[in-house]
Amino acid sequence: MSECAQVDNLYNQLLKTEHHHFPISGKVNVSNKQGVYIIFSLKGEVLHVGKTARGKNGLNQRLGNHLRNQSSFSKKYLIVKGIELRQQESLNI
Repeated sequence: MSECAQVDNLYNQLLKTEHHHFPISGKVNVSNKQGVYIIFSLKGEVLHVGKTARGKNGLNQRLGNHLRNQSSFSKKYLIVKGIELRQQESLNI
């Protein structure tokens, strides 16, 4: 299987996982484990695909970083476009 086909297969597997929403207020409480995630816009467009490789609170910590604009993704994309994650439709983890 080609690398492109492998990536496509992994992406499709991730799309089948449970959807979560960013909380309207408070902290993210999805998982303390490390993992891969996709952030979608309200229109269902992929805004970001990311992973956690370290951090004691895993996905919760990384997604919280995005919410608090403490990530390069939020600084270089979300802020520039005026996108607020707490208003986004869903998150695949």
